[in-house]
Amino acid sequence: MAWLPLIANRLAGADRPGAVAGRPSKQSHHSDFSAARADQWGPIMSKNLVEDALSVLRAHGLAAEVHNGGHYKLKFTNKFGVKCTLVVSRSPSNRNAHKSNRAQLRRLLRSHL
Repeated sequence: MAWLPLIANRLAGADRPGAVAGRPSKQSHHSDFSAARADQWGPIMSKNLVEDALSVLRAHGLAAEVHNGGHYKLKFTNKFGVKCTLVVSRSPSNRNAHKSNRAQLRRLLRSHL
């Protein structure tokens, strides 16, 4: 009856190496994925957001100053003479950050106030 514990462990989900019956696996796809992605893509994504905003401003014939702090701040004067500041997160929290920053920049470029 030496095979009985093996079947019990397999039914409990402990057939993986290092797994213990009755305990969830230490490996989680979500935590591993998000931690790896945040470390790997977070700084790259924020740098791309700043570069993208600067390229849009250059296309409109505007120059911007980039200030560092908790967030990147791009300060520029739009075509109406209004001083504007676009704030870009150093660590964007979601995949819509690119669209959000683009929309905010469009609003600032149209701003008369």
